[in-house]
Formats: sequence, structure tokens, C-alpha cells
Amino acid sequence: MNYIKERIWTAEDMARKYAYLGRERLPKRFVWSRIKKHLTSFKKGEGSKIILLPGLRGTGKTTLLSQVYLYLIEDLKISKNRVLFISMDEASKLLGSGIYEIIKAYEEILGERLVSLKKEVYFLIDEVHYDGKWSTALKVIHDTSAKAFILATGSSALSMKISTDLVRRATVEKVYPLNFSEYFLLKRKKSPPFRPVKQVLRAMLSERYARSKKKVFEKLYRELSTETQNLEVRRFLKCGSLPFSLYMEENEVCGKTLGILDKVVYEDVAKLENFEHGVLDKMFKILLLIAESPSVNFQTISNYVEISKHTVSRVINAFEKADVLFSLKPLGSEGKVVRKAWKYYFTAPVMRFALKKSVGLFKEKDMGLLFEDYLAGVFKRMRETSFPALEVFYDPYRNGADFVLVFMDRKIPVEIGFGKKESKGIKQVRASAERYGAGYGILISDSGFRIEDGVIFIPREFFLWL
Repeated sequence: MNYIKERIWTAEDMARKYAYLGRERLPKRFVWSRIKKHLTSFKKGEGSKIILLPGLRGTGKTTLLSQVYLYLIEDLKISKNRVLFISMDEASKLLGSGIYEIIKAYEEILGERLVSLKKEVYFLIDEVHYDGKWSTALKVIHDTSAKAFILATGSSALSMKISTDLVRRATVEKVYPLNFSEYFLLKRKKSPPFRPVKQVLRAMLSERYARSKKKVFEKLYRELSTETQNLEVRRFLKCGSLPFSLYMEENEVCGKTLGILDKVVYEDVAKLENFEHGVLDKMFKILLLIAESPSVNFQTISNYVEISKHTVSRVINAFEKADVLFSLKPLGSEGKVVRKAWKYYFTAPVMRFALKKSVGLFKEKDMGLLFEDYLAGVFKRMRETSFPALEVFYDPYRNGADFVLVFMDRKIPVEIGFGKKESKGIKQVRASAERYGAGYGILISDSGFRIEDGVIFIPREFFLWL
């Protein structure tokens, strides 16, 4: 009980530590607006009472909770003793207690039972996955009181462990790494310029639309290009995909990123799978091999790190669950999917950069790989948030395009020209377009918007601002 009292007394100081840089309040990420809507709905007696924020370590989830805490006590004037801000990482290690036991102690401090609450209480629970029974505990709180609001963060694997009962009660708001627009928001502390999401996607999916909007896209390129140049694209791709990096030098960013990966390996991945310690010690070698190339051959990795091919598969699957990596399948029949290597991308490009730089292997030509990570992540986020009908593959044939978008049975190859000779990119995208009967392909270029001989050249700036 004393521990809970201490957390209530010190919560504001802790929140300010995360929500401020010196005396300046940190800007809020895009997900903040959705969290605020959930809080408003709860005050009206509507909407979900449980909001889950899964995401990769380092994406700023604790900062988000801190900003919510300060919003509750400062803007909504909620009494501090009616907001419990607690980390289950700390509570489980210090007390060996779970969420249910903590709530029972909180009821005694509050002098009220959840079942009989007349006024709202708010539970801000960081690292909720450190309680193995978190899903059941949140369901019990939800069912006990209509006046209890829960905002909980956790690893990306959190969303895979939600019980069937909780799925019907909770809303999931995934916290992604920074895209370029959020990088702009946090760096400049002002709203980003126009984000051409729908226009660019329509241009990719319709050559006729791309031609009809040619002048519009040319003007948009000039506007976005100026802002993009001012923000050092290379620094963003190398260091800017996780929020903490904004205020650090390059070497500090790499050190902190490797520290995050270390925690992922020895805390998150270790819990996801029952790996022997010797296997955990080899996981950085596996990540380094993936950092060299997105195309992953399990047998090659198995031979190099001296563990079985099956164990390699389990390791990479665990990294996917922890949101360090995500995969793209080759386009083709089931047999081709089984035979061909899948491609694996880093959820935050800074991870590839930090791994390669730490062993002296990062070269300027690797900027193309970082952009490939970023673009694959853009497509993945689109599919998960706003365009569920969009599917993304890669062309497994030699000299095939980096990506093949499939939308309503249409196949559109996409090749990244960033850091490559344009002639080679044109050849690859045309070959894939012919192979899949696409009629045209997309080349993401270093220059302006144009359309030539079945290739739509779309500036990289358009994708950075998506």
C-alpha cells in the first residue's frame, strides 16, 4: 500500500520528466488526438473504457502516458488521487505483484470499491505485459465499474495475447515508429505540410489519374521538396525513426538503439519463446546478417551462427512478434512462397543503421536499404490502418522490382531508385510490369514527377510525407 501511495505522490514529477525537455513541453504525436477522443467519449459515458497501446520499445509510449497524466490533472482538473500512473515493470520486480493486487490496494487508499464508484478513476499502466495475467485483470476492472478508464502500454506482442473476452471490450491503438511527418512535427514543433496520402496512392493505382494530375503533382513536388531538403533526409533515415533520437548525436542514437535491442532480446524475446541462453547470445549475429540484406536464407544463417534452421525460424518469428522485424512474401504460387526466401525489414530503419555502424559496415550505398525499410513500413502501416485491401509482396525473380502492390487483382511493381542508377531501376520495374501484366510500374526517383514509356516516376518526397 505504501508503494501505491508513493506512486500517487510522485506521479506528476515522473510525468514531467518524460513530457518535458528542460522547461519546454514536448510536442504530442499523432496518436495523441485519438487518445484524447477516447477520453472525451469516456467522460460522456460512451466508447471503449480500455485503450491498449502496443508498440516497439523506444516509440515513446511512456511519454504518451505522461502527457495523458498531465492532461488529466491540468486540463481536465482530475484529482491526483483518482489517477493511478504505474509501471508494471517496476511493480512486478519490486513487489512481485500483479495488476489485480495493485488495484485492490488502490481501492483501500481511495476508500472506495470500484463497483460503487460515483466519480471516474483513471488507470495509466505502463509495460502491462509484465503481469502475465494482465488480460484477465483488465477484463475484471472493466466489468466491475463503468467509471474506470484504463490506458495501458506494452510490447507489440501484447496485441497477440489479448483474450477473446477482452477483444470485445478493448480498443487497440498501435504506436508506430516515427514517419517523416511526425519527425517534422517533433523537430519543428509545428504541423507538417499537406500530406498527399490519397493522391499518391491513387497515382500509384491508376496511370490515368497520374496523368490527369501531372501539373498538380509537379507543384506539390516543388513545395514538399523544399521542406524535405531543410530537414536532412539522410539523418532522418539513419537516426530519426524513434522519438528519443531527435535530441541526440549520431553515436548516442546508435548506443541507445543497441540498448533497446538488448532489452528486446533478453526481456521481450526471452519471454515470447523458451530459448536457451546460448541462443539469446547469438541473436545479435542474426540481426546483423539481416541488416546486410532484407533477403533472408534460414539455412545460411543456421550455418553461420551454428544453431538449427528450425531455431533460426523461431528466433526471427519472435523478432516479428516483438515488432523489431516484419516480413514480405514473394509474389507467386504457394510453392514459390515456400521455396523462395522471404524479405525481412526493420520496423525502425535506425535499427539497421545502428547494427551496421556498430561493426563498421555502414556505407553510403546503404541509404537505399534504409529507405527500403522506411517504404516497406509505409506500405505496412497503410494496410494496417487505412487501406486493408492493399497487399504488398516482392518480385522474387532476378532483377525484379523491390515491391509489388496488389489491389483488387491489379499488380503494380514498385522500384526504389534512391541510391541506384536510374537506368537500372527503369529496367527492373519494366521487367516486373511485363511479367505481371501490369501495363505500367512505379519508380521512386530522386527527381521530379513525370511519366515516360510505362513508368510513373514519383519523387521520394511524396513517400516520405505519407
